Amino acid sequence: MASSYSRGLNWEPADLGIRVGLSRFRDSRYSAWLRGNTPSAHFIMIRKLSAAVFGRGSTDRPQVRQLMVDYSGCRNLAHYSHTELTFSVLRASESEKVVKHRSSLYNRDLLLLGPKRNDVLELWEVERYGNDSYSNSEYISLYGMRPADWYARGARLLGRTAVECTRDELGHAIGKDVAATISTGPLKLPTLVVDPFVGSGNTLYWILRYIAGARGVGFESDAGVYGVTRQNIAALALPMEIVNADYRSGLTGVSLAPSELLIAFIAPPWGNALHRTSGLDLRRTSPPVTEIVDFLLHRFPHNELLCVIQVYEIVLADSMSELKARFDWSIVRIYDLSAPGQNHGIVLGTKRWIPAMPRTEKKPQWAQC
Repeated sequence: MASSYSRGLNWEPADLGIRVGLSRFRDSRYSAWLRGNTPSAHFIMIRKLSAAVFGRGSTDRPQVRQLMVDYSGCRNLAHYSHTELTFSVLRASESEKVVKHRSSLYNRDLLLLGPKRNDVLELWEVERYGNDSYSNSEYISLYGMRPADWYARGARLLGRTAVECTRDELGHAIGKDVAATISTGPLKLPTLVVDPFVGSGNTLYWILRYIAGARGVGFESDAGVYGVTRQNIAALALPMEIVNADYRSGLTGVSLAPSELLIAFIAPPWGNALHRTSGLDLRRTSPPVTEIVDFLLHRFPHNELLCVIQVYEIVLADSMSELKARFDWSIVRIYDLSAPGQNHGIVLGTKRWIPAMPRTEKKPQWAQC
């Protein structure tokens, strides 16, 4: 529309998609409607449609359709196909929503705590998150593949999972350290690897990749995350089992022979446990890490146990001390894969056996309570 037509009216940015949808009908009926109605009438129609499309955070399709029926009764619009116009408006508004998201900063706040938390991300969004947050469009490489490759094979991620997942570079380092630790054990035991908060399943994938013959099972209580990950496992034919259950129910259902080694990768949601400056408080994860370890020790009182707990480069000292006190042997590994102060790592802790390996570790930065 010409700028003179819009002059003096307070158009909102969200009106753009609606106006684009209407302007697609550049025929005599549309032109006649514009000539037969004032700019103010057109402005009111646009604003009502805009509220229906954007006002509640998602399109109110029945209201949009009813509005189009109402406006079909306006002068010179009686012969207008309101069905065609409705879907034109909806298509254009959806495009406008994409434009609005493309202008957003794709970071932890948007994907984990914001409106994209439970959305299935498109490939450009996965790559945008890598670029915006880590200057690397291939940052979320999973299952041994770049984003474009796993996406092409049918794998998908929710916004929250993109933030919480273990990417390949970190998963590779964790798997290698876990394999090195158990290789120094007293016996080569049958091994079960469990991930009580499996998420994307990528950490479980990498640990199993490094331990020949091990079985792997993951538990996920969130139905949305579980559904997407189950589809990924099927699409990629990954050698693991995933169960829709909370960690207590899932672990209660696990059967182990006394001679089996149990490896547990423990990475509950951090949520507000991670502070930008003070770092990670292991007592504030959901649930607390020590609560999970205590349950494992109680549930499997006779098995040799290796706990692999994901941590941050900065950890509250008291919370780390409380965790390590539960083990017969423990070591901290921090991986220099990101900028200083933003790196992840693991605590390796054993019960009922002690690895025969040098006790050298890169400690996290300690923060006082």
